[in-house]
Amino acid sequence: MQPYEGSIKKMSRITENDILIPALYIVYKNKSATTTIIKEQLVEMFRPTGEDAEILQGRNDTKFTQIVRNLTGSH
Repeated sequence: MQPYEGSIKKMSRITENDILIPALYIVYKNKSATTTIIKEQLVEMFRPTGEDAEILQGRNDTKFTQIVRNLTGSH
């Protein structure tokens, strides 16, 4: 039996609010966590797809990793 396509809810974009507590937990567990470590662990946790996984024009970041950079203040 296949799922009814109409019942699949489209996920909304991941926001800074969504990643704030998980990012704080990563830093709590690893006080020397760099932006790269935080980014890698959040990507592993959230496994961004769709628009969040799109590469930004002229950048090496995805939309999701740019949200992480915004949160950490790294640009």
